[in-house]
Amino acid sequence: MADAPALLKYVKQRIAQTAWFLTEGFTNQQIYRQYLPQVKNPIYPCQTLSYETDKRETFADVDTVHLFVSVHSKEFDFVERVSKLISETMHTHTYSDDSLIIYKCIDVGIPTVPSFNKDLNVWESVVEFECLIG
Repeated sequence: MADAPALLKYVKQRIAQTAWFLTEGFTNQQIYRQYLPQVKNPIYPCQTLSYETDKRETFADVDTVHLFVSVHSKEFDFVERVSKLISETMHTHTYSDDSLIIYKCIDVGIPTVPSFNKDLNVWESVVEFECLIG
């Protein structure tokens, strides 16, 4: 079984180390590794990372995982711009270390169009990736 939580940790670090991250007004504390309604007092703008395991090849220790990077902000244009930057940062990305191998990470979503979340009172969009990890 591949380590999907290690994928979230890596993606958080990868996003936080990009040049656009600080220029867009984020801090590392604004990337959450769970669904936003479970986060108490989130700092906007923010991002949430989550995943679903789609397929598991136990004999090869390889999992197909759907990674979801959600962007939340009070501004429509901000959400749209950051979603595109996340897609550009992670699309076709590969990586390898002692605890995680990302064989592929492909943006499988359609062009992201922000929607308004009435419960949270913010604009949000979700960038979806299909990742093959080991």
